[in-house]
Amino acid sequence: MRFKGAREKRGSMRRKKNIRILGFIPARGGSKGVYKKNIRIVNRKPLIAYSIENALGSKYIDCVVVSTNDAEISDVSKRYGAVVIPRPKKFSGDKSPTYDAIFHAVDWLKERNECFDVIVVIEPTSPLRKKSDLDNAITLFIKNMDTADSLVSVGEIHLENPYLAKKIEHGYVKPLILSNKSFSQRQQLPQLYFPYGVIYLSKIEQLKKYKTFYQKKTIPYYIERWQNYEVDDFYDYLCVDRIAKQMSMKKVTYPDKPLRGKMIRLEEFTEKHLHDPKYYAWLQDKEVVEMIGRPEYLTSFPFCIVEDYVINIKSSNNAYFFALYLKEKNKFIGTVKLGSIDWQNKTADVGILIGDRQYWGKGFAKDAVFTASFYAFEKLGLRKVTGGCLSTNIAMHRCFERLGFKKEAVLRRKVPFRGEFVDHNLYGVFKNELVGGI
Repeated sequence: MRFKGAREKRGSMRRKKNIRILGFIPARGGSKGVYKKNIRIVNRKPLIAYSIENALGSKYIDCVVVSTNDAEISDVSKRYGAVVIPRPKKFSGDKSPTYDAIFHAVDWLKERNECFDVIVVIEPTSPLRKKSDLDNAITLFIKNMDTADSLVSVGEIHLENPYLAKKIEHGYVKPLILSNKSFSQRQQLPQLYFPYGVIYLSKIEQLKKYKTFYQKKTIPYYIERWQNYEVDDFYDYLCVDRIAKQMSMKKVTYPDKPLRGKMIRLEEFTEKHLHDPKYYAWLQDKEVVEMIGRPEYLTSFPFCIVEDYVINIKSSNNAYFFALYLKEKNKFIGTVKLGSIDWQNKTADVGILIGDRQYWGKGFAKDAVFTASFYAFEKLGLRKVTGGCLSTNIAMHRCFERLGFKKEAVLRRKVPFRGEFVDHNLYGVFKNELVGGI
């Protein structure tokens, strides 16, 4: 019998071994920690969909099944292309071991003339997989089938290392593990691993024998730090959702060569610029931060906040962050940000900081804003660029006006400036209005 989800996709190495591989996704209904967690939306699609899509995308897995006792999970799983095996009530309790559901599924398939040699368990609560993880793990296992019976994905333990863990005895805090060694830094701790549910894999006969994936000959498949999450409670869900969104972002692509104006050039802002002492000093210069309307920088402002700010920009899919250089002297004098890019409506906001005050009022800002705006129109295909400045920043007003920007709004008494609140003026320009030249 052949049905949807059973396929004849065979890698050459697996063909030589003459094995069939079952992809098994356990998804019991009635979760307690997170309501309906298996179908809860993570980055715009149901949690279980990630595991189904990963399994269907494998070139080695012959059949992808979901074992569930829940009608909603069943409907969602079918919609994403999996074969659904109804799980009996006796295998659906809170304390029911997963291997009971596995063997029920194997027998259910065998009755329909679908037999398998290897099973891959893909936990829906561990959705943070790379597209290559399943096939890489299967390949690793097949290469080692003569000496290994199972494989488990493992991630290095960080803050929860048991050598750091404590227990409470008679009201006092005690180490969980007694050791003669003292560890002053995490890097000195023994390298230990936790079996996160990205993938479990076993020969079916050996799984029947041991009733666990941790057998005498279990090999590891190493995963990365960002994958070390399982959705067991709401806080796990929040972390997984945020990571999934971050990993799905298509980061912007910077131009191969610097953008060149008449007097300046713009190149991608990198670690080199972040750790240049001048950059941090500019953000603590009273005149500089007052002029850009960020007086909060003059209070508590550790470097880690600067670092987080840059990392957030560089990891986004809607912002370019450039280092501003003098064209002739090759001198780093500031930054230009082309941010808040709305790719659908084709708009962006331009901002500039000239940290080296000796280059104020000499046309460098005008040249830089024009160069960034020209790039937005000609290379990114945007239709409008906006910008803003304090009403007290007369030079920036002139800069916008000379480039063809039109004043579109005034946010009255919006920003604190030297003991009072001043207006924040907003400007905008369309492609056909931009004037200047490179």
